[in-house]
Amino acid sequence: MSRAVRGPKSGASVRLASLRKTFGNVRAVDDISLDIPAGSFVAFLGPSGSGKTTTLNLLAGFITPDSGEILFDDAPISRTPTHQRGIGMVFQSYALFPHMTVFDNVAFPLKMRGERDRGRVRERVAEALAMVQLGGYEKRYPRQLSGGQQQRVAMARALVSHPRLLLMDEPLGALDKKLRDQMQIEIKNIHRRVGSTFVYVTHDQNEALTMSDFIVVMRDGAIAQAGTPQELYDSPANEFVADFLGGANLVRGRITGADAASQRIAFEDGQEVVVPLAGETLEPGAAASLFVRPEGVTLAQPDDERTRLHGEVSEIVFLGNSFRVIATVAGQGFSALVGRDEIGGLSLGDRVGFAWENERSRAFASEAGGT
Repeated sequence: MSRAVRGPKSGASVRLASLRKTFGNVRAVDDISLDIPAGSFVAFLGPSGSGKTTTLNLLAGFITPDSGEILFDDAPISRTPTHQRGIGMVFQSYALFPHMTVFDNVAFPLKMRGERDRGRVRERVAEALAMVQLGGYEKRYPRQLSGGQQQRVAMARALVSHPRLLLMDEPLGALDKKLRDQMQIEIKNIHRRVGSTFVYVTHDQNEALTMSDFIVVMRDGAIAQAGTPQELYDSPANEFVADFLGGANLVRGRITGADAASQRIAFEDGQEVVVPLAGETLEPGAAASLFVRPEGVTLAQPDDERTRLHGEVSEIVFLGNSFRVIATVAGQGFSALVGRDEIGGLSLGDRVGFAWENERSRAFASEAGGT
């Protein structure tokens, strides 16, 4: 069973135990088990159809599992109605009531829970709006707010009841990049202040890496890998996770040999690299992919003793404070992320070498076959 890192204890602990959900012939959630300690910020990350939103809907109580159990604070809640679970929910569409003011939108969950003390309602709404930096907006309507402000109102409404578990389904998807980056930091800060357990669904790897303290990568209804952002980025378990987290060089070839500490991969252009053993040992002849992150790669002369691979420059992309140098290696793309002072006079069509520290590379079984 995968387990997230422990956070503050003011939130709810969550356990998914052998959870399954099917829709017709599709296994949307296929026997997943996961422990989420109280106060953690967990991101469910994956492509469309991976099962992440179905898992969130199971946690929310919008749908019921076919088998398995969900436990909040060790109490089973799989058959507990949504309104009795004590959760907060933030949707991608915000789902604000257009005919209600900001105050009434935020106060709505309190009134639905039977809070009749007007002074108490005003106090809680003011607290929630201050938390998302919208104090003074109480009398405005959603149509009078920007997209970012509407998202903040949705956050305030979810937090006003002091939920021990807050669920968020792609809440920043409709925002532009600058505002999305800003809101990522604000949500992270809110999590630190309130101490609730946050479960965040996204297909954006940058969001997951930036905001969460634990990431669950999903694929075909199952957990492909779970761990801290650094663990998944630096030590992906397989080619899928390495590729989905973005920016990976994955050059396909075949295993030609191995010893107690390393494996050798050969490519169709005759080049070979030696990578350390990490995870499974692949048999000679097996299709394999060399994995190394572009930011771990430096440029070198093709005949430099440091060079591990060489190729012909096919693209140089200016990124502001750095360049991405892309070359064709064994008929495939390979890139390095280098500083402005490293690019020199490199041009398209030049031969270039690539070097990296050996521990930054590894071999994965190739899902697309080898050469």
